[in-house]
Amino acid sequence: MNLGEFGQWWSSQEWGSVGQWFSGLLTAATLATTLLLLSANRKKDTHAQADSFLSLEDTVMDETGIHWRVRLVNASDGPISGVIVRSRPHAEEFAYQGIEPEEDSEGLRYKDFGLIRTDEERMVLIVRDKLYGNPGFILRFNDSRSHTWYRELKNGRYLSEREISKYRKETIKMKESGNDHPSW
Repeated sequence: MNLGEFGQWWSSQEWGSVGQWFSGLLTAATLATTLLLLSANRKKDTHAQADSFLSLEDTVMDETGIHWRVRLVNASDGPISGVIVRSRPHAEEFAYQGIEPEEDSEGLRYKDFGLIRTDEERMVLIVRDKLYGNPGFILRFNDSRSHTWYRELKNGRYLSEREISKYRKETIKMKESGNDHPSW
C-alpha cells in the first residue's frame, strides 16, 4: 500500500512509546479535571454570600387576622445592598412595620429596605389574601460584589434574568388589560 508523501511523512515521525502517550493523556485529563473543579468552586463562592442572606418565615395572628411574617437576615460576612421586596399588583397587601409600600411604573408594589449590614435583620409583614394565597413575592438584592440576585421569597429559589423579564412583561400586560388578578 503506497500512501505517497503523507505516508513518508507519517513513517518519519517519532510518535513515542505507549508509556509516553499514556502520560500525556493522563496529564491532559488532570488539567481538565482541575479546570472543572476550579469552575465549580468559583460558582460555589459566587453563591456563598447570596445563600447567607436568609428569608425566614412564620405566621403570626393579631386582631386583623393571620399574617405571613418574613425576617430578612444577613448572615453573610459582607453587607447586602439594594434589598427590595416586590409583589404582583393587587395580589396581597404588605407593609413594613406599618409603612405602606410604594408602587412603581410597572404596577408592582415594592418596599426598599436599602442596606442590610452583617448580622442585621429586617421584618416584612405580609397580610394574607385568602382569594389568591401566596402570589409570589420576589426578593431582589445585591451582594458585596455588586451582583444582583432575584429570589422567590417563599421558597428561596433563584430566578434567572429571563424569568424576571417574563414576569415584568406579564405584569405590564396584566396592568394594561385592567386585570388586577394574577393568573400565575
